[in-house]
Amino acid sequence: MASLTGNSISTTYPSLIKVGDNGTLASALQSITDGAGNTSGISLNTGGDLTATGTITANAFSGPLTGNVSGTASLASNLTGTPNISVGTITASGTITGNVTGNITGNVTGNVTGNVSGTSGSTTGNAATATALETARTIAGVSFNGTSSISLDTSNITENASFLYYTAERVDDQANTLIQAGTGITKTYNDGAGTLTIANSAPDQTVAISAGTGITSSGTYPNFTITNSAPDQTVALTGGTGINITGTYPNFTIANTGSGISLTDLSAVDGGGLGSFAYDNSSGAFTYTGPSDSDIRTLISVTDAGGDGSLSYNNANGVITYTGPSESEVRAHINKAYVDGLNIAASTATTLATARNISGVAFDGSQAITLNTSGITENSNLYYTAERVDDQVNTLLVAGTGISKTYDDAGGTLTIANTLPDQTVALTGGTGITTSGTYPNFTITNNAPDQTVALSAGANISVSGTYPTFTIAATDTQTDSFKTIAVSGQSNIVADSATDTLTMAAGSNVTLTTTAGTDTLTIAATDTNTTYSAGTGLALGGTTFSLNAGLNNLTDTTITNPAAGNVLIYDNSNSIFENALLTAGTNVTITNADGSITIAATDTQTDSFKTIAVSGQSSIVADSATDTLTLAAGSNVTLTTNAGTDTLTIAATDTNTTYTAGSGLTLSGTEFSLTNNAVTIGGTSVALGAALTATSGALTIGGNGSSGGVTINDGSLQMRTGTGSVAEIRMYCETGNAHYQTIKAAPHSASSSAVLTLPTATGTFVATGDTGSVASGMIAADAVTQAKIADDAVGADQLAASAVVTASVVDANITSAKIANDSITNDKLGVEYTTAQAVSSAATITLDTNVYDVFTWTVGHTANVDFTNVIIGKVKTLIVTGGGSSYALTLRNINGSTGTFNKISGTYDDTSSTKNIIQIKFISTSEAWYTISKIGS
Repeated sequence: MASLTGNSISTTYPSLIKVGDNGTLASALQSITDGAGNTSGISLNTGGDLTATGTITANAFSGPLTGNVSGTASLASNLTGTPNISVGTITASGTITGNVTGNITGNVTGNVTGNVSGTSGSTTGNAATATALETARTIAGVSFNGTSSISLDTSNITENASFLYYTAERVDDQANTLIQAGTGITKTYNDGAGTLTIANSAPDQTVAISAGTGITSSGTYPNFTITNSAPDQTVALTGGTGINITGTYPNFTIANTGSGISLTDLSAVDGGGLGSFAYDNSSGAFTYTGPSDSDIRTLISVTDAGGDGSLSYNNANGVITYTGPSESEVRAHINKAYVDGLNIAASTATTLATARNISGVAFDGSQAITLNTSGITENSNLYYTAERVDDQVNTLLVAGTGISKTYDDAGGTLTIANTLPDQTVALTGGTGITTSGTYPNFTITNNAPDQTVALSAGANISVSGTYPTFTIAATDTQTDSFKTIAVSGQSNIVADSATDTLTMAAGSNVTLTTTAGTDTLTIAATDTNTTYSAGTGLALGGTTFSLNAGLNNLTDTTITNPAAGNVLIYDNSNSIFENALLTAGTNVTITNADGSITIAATDTQTDSFKTIAVSGQSSIVADSATDTLTLAAGSNVTLTTNAGTDTLTIAATDTNTTYTAGSGLTLSGTEFSLTNNAVTIGGTSVALGAALTATSGALTIGGNGSSGGVTINDGSLQMRTGTGSVAEIRMYCETGNAHYQTIKAAPHSASSSAVLTLPTATGTFVATGDTGSVASGMIAADAVTQAKIADDAVGADQLAASAVVTASVVDANITSAKIANDSITNDKLGVEYTTAQAVSSAATITLDTNVYDVFTWTVGHTANVDFTNVIIGKVKTLIVTGGGSSYALTLRNINGSTGTFNKISGTYDDTSSTKNIIQIKFISTSEAWYTISKIGS
């Protein structure tokens, strides 16, 4: 091979390559060209750097490949070594092994095995997968770097303003907004204590009792007493002169005809509001009907304030329905923000090398995941549950006045009840008043109504005015007159009749002058000749005499030191009047005052016997108020006095008298007994065992007839007891006197003087302890009143089969308190409560409410439905199946007259086979409320 020395490579040698301009390698990169100066695109330096503007293709690179690779490199196999390669794009169909040091700019396609080191963010672009994130990120506050799964709970999820978590406070506030206080109800919300108190603020507002004329009402709810304050029994009519009153209460006749007050003069004013108040002028009965259930339900309303769930109220049945939020509404409250940029070594990664669980949902980054509440663990932020709302509302609601609440946790119900409903109203009839009926309909009746007083005017009588003030006047004005005119020293002048005339005649020296206009009679003396003169102590002025001096100037009067209480007393010895002061004697006091004297007795023995009468002896008469009665002891009697106790003891001292039994008697000690078979009573001999008849007097046996013994006297049998036990009669059975029955008197503590009158018909007595039954014929219709039956006294064992019928019971007198629990069974109810009628379709359908409870038919006509035998309170059910021909159904008559039917809810549907359930409540004999329901789908 030839060698070149000292010559440069030039165009002469185009096949040779040269460094730079025929230079040597230096630290700076030198371009590699051919002899003609054409560049190869490759530059080299002494530092081993190589740059190429084109593509470097090699089977392999051996050793570390360091430095920057720019551009595109296409390697057929492995790239080894540690050259600095600066190219556009490196494309390798095989594997690049070894360490790559330096910056790689451009896209790397394929798997990178090993660590990529460098500062954060030194690798840009997208990695298909990553084992971990270079910098851990927080998801809802929980750190996540991709190396392991994480779990989120509600405490990690930030609450969105539109999607809130459940809290007791929020339920409280929402319930307070939701529940509105209707009429008569108040609510009080204590936010701090977490209570909502619902109270009946006016439980009695439907009870209005107004006392009319002659009626007073007293008492407080629920017990009122209504009294006739002007009962008829106080009417007293006394006939005066010329008045004749006949008749007995309540009908009096005072001579002539006249008219009194009638039932039609009375009226009742319904003040409005719930319920009604009416007066029946044919019977005189005032009727108060309380509000119906539907009236009360219409006062209640519920407002749904919005938000999740719903609240509604059905005023047809009074049910408040709360429906909790749906699952979608709950999920809408959970907002998960996904972090798209995680500032890791690779700016993005298509997936994680290992999928991780986020709250139980696998996540590898390849697609979005959805979390719901089932995967989020509940923490301090609680999920909504119906049970939690139930418990919280139960805690929140506090039963106030007149309200009770009953929480059924298992059943999920909270029942709020009015504990002071109107039905506890107790009306007590006072004097002249009776009450009947049950809540809410009471009838208050004046059983001695004043309006029945009828006053009739008789002859010469007029009656005017209205009850309770009547004016009774005589039409003959001469009702006040003197029947007899008495003239001293003359015969009496007596009127012969009510219209008799008294004639006045003028005597000597008298003139009579009458004035008809003023009904005046003037009597004047015409004597002008008589001369009058004043004597001693008198003065005369015209025709008037007067004293001309005091009493002490009179010739027959002596006044000495006059004082209050002095009286004039005539001194017969000196024939003169003297002033004197009264002196009080024994047991008398005298109090003197100007113009009055009071004389009083001080003797307290004002109640005493003046006369002591002794049978067969002369009476002993007291001679004075202080006279003394002396008691003397006779034979065989001792008298013992005790001044301390004012006691006189009279005792017999006879112990010597000997008694012997006469004929027909035996004597044992001090007891005499009959030995004869007959006894003489009243002069008649009567055999013992036969009838005892005394012709006179009384027969006393077994005692003295006062402190004990049996006395028989003219139809009266009296038994007294001195044994300390009540008197009794024992009646023995017919066989060996083996048994006896006893009639006893009530004990002294009963203070009873009751009279037992035997029935007029033959029968058997039934006692309180007897197991026999009282036959229905023994009880008058309407005779068993509420007052006759003790509370819980009538049980199943106390009534014979079919013994109690409607006619046997006073209306409204058997209340729940009179019937033992579980004593009225369904088989005791009338057919109007237990049977159904299959009705035939017709243009007019008449339903008897006394015979059936349920009526069913399939419509085949446009029909009018009439009801008979309706009373207040009846409830009937109609099951009407549609006929499919658009037939109409009209509820028309009640008890023969057009009725008022108020529909609460529902629509009648005549679609074929559609069942319409119509439930009707009759609130009067002319009005009813009803609902229409259908079978739910």
